[in-house]
Amino acid sequence: EMVSALPRQEVGLREGALVAFVMNGLFSFLPHPLLEGLRVANGQVLAFRREAYFASGGHGAVKGEVLEDVALARRARAYGLFLGGGLFRARMYRGYGEAVEGFGKNFLAVHMKNPAVLLGSAFYHLALYTLPWFFGRWGLGLMGLLERLAVQK
Repeated sequence: EMVSALPRQEVGLREGALVAFVMNGLFSFLPHPLLEGLRVANGQVLAFRREAYFASGGHGAVKGEVLEDVALARRARAYGLFLGGGLFRARMYRGYGEAVEGFGKNFLAVHMKNPAVLLGSAFYHLALYTLPWFFGRWGLGLMGLLERLAVQK
C-alpha cells in the first residue's frame, strides 16, 4: 500500500561529509537484511495507494511529528518497503547550512528523544570511527570498519 526508498544522495563536499556521518550513525548498527522489514520511510520518496493514504490519516495524522515520514510508515500497516539503492537519486540539501539545519531537527528524534542516547551515540561513533585514525590506533579503526562491513549485505 505504501512504498519508500533510500536513494543515492547527491551532495556537495561539505554536506556530503555530514550526510555520510549521519547515515553511518543511522545504519551502522542495523543489519541490512532486517531493514527491509522495518516500518520506516524516507520523506524524499513516498508513494501510497490513495485509499491507504487516506485510511492511515495521511499527513494530517502526523503533522506534529518531527519524523513524519517514519510516522507515516508506522501508520500504514500494509506497505511495501525496499531500499532503492542505485535505482533512485535525490538531493537532500542544497548546501552545508541546510544540511546542519535539516539534520539538527532530526538528530534528537532518531535517538528516542533522549539526550543521553544522543551523547552516547556521538561518543561511540567518535571513539570507534574517527579518533582511532587520528591517534594511530589502527586496530580499533579497523575493528570499526569490520563492524560496518558485518552489518551490510
